[in-house]
Amino acid sequence: MARISKQTLLNYIEKGDGNEADRYYQQAAEKLLTGERHFYWNWPATFFSSYWLAYRRMYLEAALFQLFFLYTGVLSHILVINYTFLALIPFPRILLIVGLGLFGTRYYFSTIKVKILKGLKPAERPIDKFIVHLMIWPQLILSSLIGIFSFREILENIDTPKFNINSNQFLMYSNYAWAAFIIIFLFYKYFKTKSNDQ
Repeated sequence: MARISKQTLLNYIEKGDGNEADRYYQQAAEKLLTGERHFYWNWPATFFSSYWLAYRRMYLEAALFQLFFLYTGVLSHILVINYTFLALIPFPRILLIVGLGLFGTRYYFSTIKVKILKGLKPAERPIDKFIVHLMIWPQLILSSLIGIFSFREILENIDTPKFNINSNQFLMYSNYAWAAFIIIFLFYKYFKTKSNDQ
C-alpha cells in the first residue's frame, strides 16, 4: 500500500465520535500503512459482507457481492426443486466471505487512497445507513417467512424422501426480486457517486 499519512486516511473514514469502529480503523491503519501487517481481520465484513460494503459506500463491490449471492441462491433453489446434491454450493460463498474478512479493510483503505490521490474531499457522511436498512429489513422478513414455511413443509412430509416447497414459492421469488432491485439500486448509487466525484 502506497505511503499516505494515517490521519489523512482516517479523515475519510472516522465519524469523529470515538466509537469502536473508529478505534478499529485507527489500529488497522497503524498496522497496514506501516507494512507491519498485510491483512487485518474485519468481523463486520465477514458476517455482513455486502451490507458492510454498502455501509462503507463501496456500492459497486456491494452490488457484485449481492449479484453473486443472488446467483448462488437461485442456483440452490433450482437444485432443491430438482432434488439434486447441494454440498458444493456453500464453498464459493465461504471463500468469498473469509477473503473479505481477511482483506476487506485493506481493500477499503485502497479505495480511500484512490480518492485521496484524485484530490476528492472526504464525504460529509463516511457511512450510508439508509442503504443498509433498505437491504436488510425486507430481506430479513421475507427470509424468515420462507424459513418458517419451508420448516413446516419438512415437518409435514418428514416420512417421505422428497418434500414439496411450492407453498412458499411466492415468498421465495419475492425475496429474489427484492435482491435484484437492491442490486440495481446499488449500481445506481455507484454511478451517481462516481459522477459527483468527477
